[in-house]
Amino acid sequence: MSPKILASQRISLDASIIIKLLTREKDSEKVAFLFEQLVKKDAKILEPTFLRIEVYSALRKKSHLRELSK
Repeated sequence: MSPKILASQRISLDASIIIKLLTREKDSEKVAFLFEQLVKKDAKILEPTFLRIEVYSALRKKSHLRELSK
């Protein structure tokens, strides 16, 4: 069952969600589907203050551990 998404909703994205959108991880497809639904419903997507730094740090760590595919 898909969650009900209202256009008036405000959604704050965590870095782990962005990482799942950018890489192939467990549940990446589910996150991509939900994100697509948010965009279609024109939900207000909020960016936490340190989101970019957290995403950069997580991607850098994945790169160092060779968890990213080319």
